[in-house]
Amino acid sequence: MQLDRHIFLVGAGISVDPPSHIPPAAPICDFLLRWLSGGDKDVCARLIERSRPGSSHNPYDFVRFEALIHRIAQLDPGIITQLALLETYGFPNAHHVLLAMALRGGASVVTTNFDNRIELAGALLDWKVPVMRLSRRSPAPPETAMLVKVHGSFPSFHDYSVHSARASLPRIGSLGLAFERYPRLRRWFASVTAGRRLHVLGYSASDSFDVVPLLERYSRASSITWFEYDPHQRRMRRESVEAASCDVVPRKRSADFTSHTIELAARQHRTGKVSRVFGPSLRKHLLREFPKEYSRCLSLEQRLLADSAVKGDLRSKNFQLFAQGVEALEFEDAERQLIIDKLLRDDSFGENTIRPLSEEHPTPNLGPVRDRLRSDGVGQASSHITESRKSYSEAMAENKDVEVERARVLMDSGHIKEAYELLEPVFSRDIGSFKEDPEIAVMLAEGEFSQSAVVDDIGGMRRARKKALKWSRFGGLVWGLVLDHSFRARESEQIAEHRVLSSREVSRGLEHAKEAAYYSLRTGSDYWFAEALRQYANFLNRFGKHREARQILMLGIDWISPVNKTDRAVTLWCAAVSALREGNKRLARDIRLKLDRLPAASWQGKKLFTLIYDAYRCVMARREVEAEKLLNDAEALLGKDPHLDTWGHSENIRRLRNQIDLLSRTRRAGISKNSG
Repeated sequence: MQLDRHIFLVGAGISVDPPSHIPPAAPICDFLLRWLSGGDKDVCARLIERSRPGSSHNPYDFVRFEALIHRIAQLDPGIITQLALLETYGFPNAHHVLLAMALRGGASVVTTNFDNRIELAGALLDWKVPVMRLSRRSPAPPETAMLVKVHGSFPSFHDYSVHSARASLPRIGSLGLAFERYPRLRRWFASVTAGRRLHVLGYSASDSFDVVPLLERYSRASSITWFEYDPHQRRMRRESVEAASCDVVPRKRSADFTSHTIELAARQHRTGKVSRVFGPSLRKHLLREFPKEYSRCLSLEQRLLADSAVKGDLRSKNFQLFAQGVEALEFEDAERQLIIDKLLRDDSFGENTIRPLSEEHPTPNLGPVRDRLRSDGVGQASSHITESRKSYSEAMAENKDVEVERARVLMDSGHIKEAYELLEPVFSRDIGSFKEDPEIAVMLAEGEFSQSAVVDDIGGMRRARKKALKWSRFGGLVWGLVLDHSFRARESEQIAEHRVLSSREVSRGLEHAKEAAYYSLRTGSDYWFAEALRQYANFLNRFGKHREARQILMLGIDWISPVNKTDRAVTLWCAAVSALREGNKRLARDIRLKLDRLPAASWQGKKLFTLIYDAYRCVMARREVEAEKLLNDAEALLGKDPHLDTWGHSENIRRLRNQIDLLSRTRRAGISKNSG
């Protein structure tokens, strides 16, 4: 078999089987949550439930393993070192040997694992595996690289001074995998997969912000075979994958992330074969795929087991070593409680939620910011800091508290820009709290952007977007990826209120809205997803793709929690308008009836939405005078409360007036012609 025609993407599942004996992430996560809860069963149950995919309406809204490690590492980075103890006992299994053999035969292997089992397997074959560990200096692998460790590595058995494991999303984000250096990585992935057979082994598809987008969008493999472990499956079962109907929103809302990823990947491989294999054993699957090569690997594994001096349950020994290392970390009860509070409050990827300025509270609530400055200062960055440094930190927090209070007064009086100019240096010079929670600065930039949009200050919107991008790059934040695309799409909409966008500008806005919708769905944030979905549908409508816009809105609404009635109502309203523009009046009427049944108290701005929808309907029926009156009433409402323009009503009104003018000119031209 020509192994150089293959590429492997492998995850933690390949290192679980004996004799490797590295524990999987789920029991490690459960142990850490029990350790944090300190014996409190209620708190532990809440934390474990929060860590399970599917515990929220949006299955992506759960605490990821990387988020848990990140929050613990903020107080003691030693947790990263303790993870390396998980590979102390054991040695490469047949899977690792096959991968090393494939590497020597010219194949490529991409792994999210930190362990060195593949490198050790190469040593067993008397061959040193060439390894590429991504870093800031090397953000994309060279074409010659064969084993690529995208999340770094535990200390190498060749060099124990090397420790580059990135077990938290900010550290992963600092490499730029899904950020400013992402184009280089995706070009590399497209090149290395081109014309090859891609095998996905032991991978859970939960890396929503780096590896998964590569698979879903940029793979150029001739075929994809994804093995999924299923202990209830008695025999191996292979099924072809049906392509997703949309390249943003998965077909079905579920916690089956593998299904989401492989269906979107199939959408990009309409000429290639994409299949999913279910089975009780990875060994059986590899024996079918590589019978000759894997048989040799199994023979080598048996010889290693016979010669091994270490017997017994090695996985338990690895886990016990790790548990002892974690329990040796010195954490006070207050510090554990701080981590617990953050995990229960955070987004699923270990960052503070970036919340927009709401209609009811256009002034940001700075109380949580002030409290965070007190709790997350230099004094609580580590349990090893002295009392004198804690006193200094408390004094600094009091000074910052004064500045935050001054900023609040400025905001209350409407001086938004001045307030943000006062707050930004606070975070810039405070290395302690800012470095721990850079998302606070991103939140402030979001507020500045929203306020600039309200007063139609496009220059201010651009400056705020650049600030958010700067702070996000500094912290490797996922939110920077979401907001940058969302802000750019919103800028295009704002510019469209003053002039007609060129086709190139519309295409660019469409791409940014699409990216914002893709990533915001995977953050679990209803508001940002609904906003991005509306933007995406808006730009699709500009291209005349009304049916596609309506379909994606109806598909996306199932992912928005029923609790967030306004977001669901706005999404339904956008679908009704798209259906009208599509010419599907019956569907538009059915959606409108659903909206009419919603009480006004549960849908902010319902009257404004109703006026604009009716204006759309009148324009479609060529009733210009009635439409003009409805638009005048809508503008009067917007004049009283500019914050209702969050959903781009001004642009809708402008577009409808242009259509009314066009209809009037056409009617007058027809009358003049008949008179002549």
